[in-house]
Amino acid sequence: MSIQTTSKHAHQFLFYNLLGIIIYLPLPFGSHRLLAWSIVELWIFGLFTVWAFLCLQHKSSLPSYWKKCWFPLVSLIGFACVGLFQLMPLNLSPKPISVLNDLGWTQYSFDPNATVEHLLKTTSYICLFILTIALVNTEQRIKTVLKVFFFCGVFQAGYGALMTLTGIEQIFWIPKEHYIGRATGTFVNRNHFANYLSMCAAAGTALLLIDLSRRKVKGWKNIFISLLNFIMSRKMLFRIGLALIVVGIVLSRSRMGNTAFFISLVSAGFLWMILTRRVSRNAIILLTSLIIIDLWVVGNWFGFEEVQARIQNTSASTETRDEVIRDTLVYIKDNPTLGTGGGSYYSVYSYYKSPDVNGFYNYTHNDYLQFVSEYGIVGISFIALFVLSSFFTAVMSMIKRKNSTMQAASFVSIMVITALLLHSLVDFNLQIMANAASATILLTLAWIARHLPSNQAIHDSMDREKHQKSEKRIRKTKHQHKTV
Repeated sequence: MSIQTTSKHAHQFLFYNLLGIIIYLPLPFGSHRLLAWSIVELWIFGLFTVWAFLCLQHKSSLPSYWKKCWFPLVSLIGFACVGLFQLMPLNLSPKPISVLNDLGWTQYSFDPNATVEHLLKTTSYICLFILTIALVNTEQRIKTVLKVFFFCGVFQAGYGALMTLTGIEQIFWIPKEHYIGRATGTFVNRNHFANYLSMCAAAGTALLLIDLSRRKVKGWKNIFISLLNFIMSRKMLFRIGLALIVVGIVLSRSRMGNTAFFISLVSAGFLWMILTRRVSRNAIILLTSLIIIDLWVVGNWFGFEEVQARIQNTSASTETRDEVIRDTLVYIKDNPTLGTGGGSYYSVYSYYKSPDVNGFYNYTHNDYLQFVSEYGIVGISFIALFVLSSFFTAVMSMIKRKNSTMQAASFVSIMVITALLLHSLVDFNLQIMANAASATILLTLAWIARHLPSNQAIHDSMDREKHQKSEKRIRKTKHQHKTV
């Protein structure tokens, strides 16, 4: 078997495993259980180890443009270093931990075990970023990743809608304990479910944008023929699937989930039309139909008015998140630089919890405050650099690249970032592994779309060079044997 064939099979094996991770992530309660996220971490670390071994054997490698993706990688590594620093035996503990230091507490983190868990998750996201850069290295593979996310979203939406409409509230034969009568798919929390569907909807919309025709259709006859072609094409299946995903988002009754989805769709769609200079009738009809038809028709059939009522009836008297945020701000004020340790919020918050706050809070219900409280200003700065640089790269890809697939992949990253920035104001989606890992992959697409060579014949130019060198060595060896 030639080196080229071996390299091809190795890449296929790794890529299919990456797709398997994408499919698995949302299934076991959004991978928000110890066993579930441990399986994901072992899978990612194992896949990364195999890839690294193949690189040493010259059967795989990073693409030639990987050096242009150094900034987001350094940002993620910097965030991981903050978590690692929190496990060091340092006497720099923040205010509420000073008492524990007197008792012999030697580590910066208030909860070292939780910080280790978070550090492992962060490391798995770094490996996932590198694997995505290395394996999603052709235009066809970008489309495949988008299709897998889209079909995962269709399954989640269909599963959630089926449970809600039939009244059989079970997640894989396990009775639901929370959000009865609300669509959650295989997630426990409807807000995390809605956010995941928003990411999948972004992938589905991108698939439609890739095949969007620029040809102007004139005359009623041609318009009718074009409509029939659309109905009979695979694009109609994508459109039906998108409608089902929106049904799932609406049935979740998530206020910010619905709000973030529609705002991110409008803003990303507007940017796509302006930056790619594709302000055509087909583009306007597609994006408008995604908003109007889904908002009014699907909403009226499946109860969008209940979501609207929840938004209108929201008040400070019925919500305790405001008090939690108030207490968390005091918490942050005492530990502003490096926080109290990854995963330590649920332990430290008890020191700051006011008497008017009832119940137990594992999370802040605000990702911004969650990261600042646990990792400080330094930690959230690294996350901000990763997200903002990915957004800027996606914008530049839309402007510079002429390939519709690259432009659509950039659309996905922008829509995902916008939805996350909005939803993170009132929830903790990035603390859920299915959402955080999926977001990592979809944001990485922005960097691939920006730097992937247009004329890539085999996996990447580095593979091509190594293949040529290997063939030269083989020919030289054969020539020596003939001479002998």
